[in-house]
Amino acid sequence: MTPPNEQTNKEWLIISKGLYFRPDAKGYTGIRDEAGRYDHETAMSYVTGSDGEVSIVRESEGKEFMPAAYSDLVINHLIKQRDEARSLLTAPPIPAAQHPDVGALESK
Repeated sequence: MTPPNEQTNKEWLIISKGLYFRPDAKGYTGIRDEAGRYDHETAMSYVTGSDGEVSIVRESEGKEFMPAAYSDLVINHLIKQRDEARSLLTAPPIPAAQHPDVGALESK
């Protein structure tokens, strides 16, 4: 996943052919986590003159999976997310003294 860059306001996704542009406009993906993030000016430069074939959406409003996404790629992505979540559940517990939430709880 390409995280949004708050310093440059890269929070826009570009959509064409029912799919998101990948980073640096190098191909397409139906999976939001794999989409490129663009600043508004750059994103609009693809919309201008596209005769409605290109649109943009804020990352926060984009669909996690586009309807045109290949189902096998969506399934593989979901399996990867599941496996990552499982690894977090089976990771050794964080000692209370090192846990980031402990300080917040103790200060209340």
